[in-house]
Amino acid sequence: MSETPLRAKKKGCRYDVRPVLLPGETILWEGAPNPGFRLRGTEILQCIFGLPFLLGGVIALIVGPRFLDEPGNSPLGLAIFVTLFVGLGGYVVFVPLFGAFKTARHVRYALSTQAAYIVRDWPVQRVEVYPILPANAPELQQGRRTDTVWLHTRNEEDAEGDIFKTRIGFQYINNAADVVQLIQTIRTGDAR
Repeated sequence: MSETPLRAKKKGCRYDVRPVLLPGETILWEGAPNPGFRLRGTEILQCIFGLPFLLGGVIALIVGPRFLDEPGNSPLGLAIFVTLFVGLGGYVVFVPLFGAFKTARHVRYALSTQAAYIVRDWPVQRVEVYPILPANAPELQQGRRTDTVWLHTRNEEDAEGDIFKTRIGFQYINNAADVVQLIQTIRTGDAR
């Protein structure tokens, strides 16, 4: 396990978690997601949902000017339609794609003797802290090239009042089994 500062190489998340540690708390492990293009299921659905809006706006941009000579057709109406559809569709399609490429560059992980830290610096810088408690058992999800350690499950409510679960953890890392062992020693109190 490494004891190096939580900093990326050249480009990427440069936040150091040491200033937010409690007295007596030390860093046991630091890491980051392995680089790669990763879209999760909800992000794929979001891209599929946005494609008709994007395509509708592009088609209106290409075909629309032909119909402007007819009475009752407004260039302003066409411009508003194209802007709304291309803007909304482009946002819904390209934000998850951009995030799938950039996640590894803008996320860092740290595990201390008391908590797990997830540091993100895009689109805004923030530090998420998840205390390691005896009741929260980590879950190891093995992948083909990298693994994920799930640390915490949070129940959230959507706009219709339905409850869904959000899992939080160290995603797409190497040596995840070692990280799970460290978390187990923290849960039992051996790492303090």
